[in-house]
Amino acid sequence: MKKIHLLFIGAIFLLNIFLRFQINSPITYLEATEGYNSYSLLLTGKDTNSQAWPLTFKGEANYPSILAIYTRLPFVKLLGLDNLGVRLPAILVGSLSSVLFLLWLYQTNIFASPKREMEFLLIGLLFAFSPWLISQNIFNLADTLALTLILG
Repeated sequence: MKKIHLLFIGAIFLLNIFLRFQINSPITYLEATEGYNSYSLLLTGKDTNSQAWPLTFKGEANYPSILAIYTRLPFVKLLGLDNLGVRLPAILVGSLSSVLFLLWLYQTNIFASPKREMEFLLIGLLFAFSPWLISQNIFNLADTLALTLILG
């Protein structure tokens, strides 16, 4: 892998994190449910329905993702139950998914010729900064984790 490509991928990762921190919107109901379940597990060892370390969580009108709740645990423990503590895992995993996509593109040798390097850079930028991906990454941790695990 060329040094310039590594620098480009690192810059994309840092820009992704910076961009996702700049989006200042209120916590969604799903994020609040997942964050509060994580907080409840940390304080009492039980979820909001008084089940000790469950494998499924029952919400008011839905079943929140178990993977998202347990992924938020260390962040809620370290940063508290606020915007940053609830959203930081989604920001980090979403930025990682962009990097994994770029690495996958590079490893497939689709853009091996020097003439196609610009296409590699352009596709990487379009994927990393697409509004759909950014909104999915911030507001839906379960889908972001699934995408990252598939790309990894």
